[in-house]
Amino acid sequence: MGRNLSTEDQSRKYLPVADWLFHYQKDWLRPDLIAGLTAAAVVIPKAMAYATIAGLPVQVGLYTVLVPMVVYAVMGTSRPLSVSTTRYGARARKDAIQS
Repeated sequence: MGRNLSTEDQSRKYLPVADWLFHYQKDWLRPDLIAGLTAAAVVIPKAMAYATIAGLPVQVGLYTVLVPMVVYAVMGTSRPLSVSTTRYGARARKDAIQS
């Protein structure tokens, strides 16, 4: 039969951030900030450009960066995975808007 999960196990299952956040070491903060700022320096202008390609305001590009990143930070389980917009998605949206 099914195993009853404790509240802690359930939180780790549905919110992976609960698993690693409490074990986060202070020494990791500086390299993580550098990595985050480096990624932001590349991803934010790219997303704004893709919004322009799609014929949308550049603010939409910012949303396509921020929302998925925050959701993945809380729900994601793969450390090396990169979440960002793509030119294919921008082109598809532009075609959909124009038709």
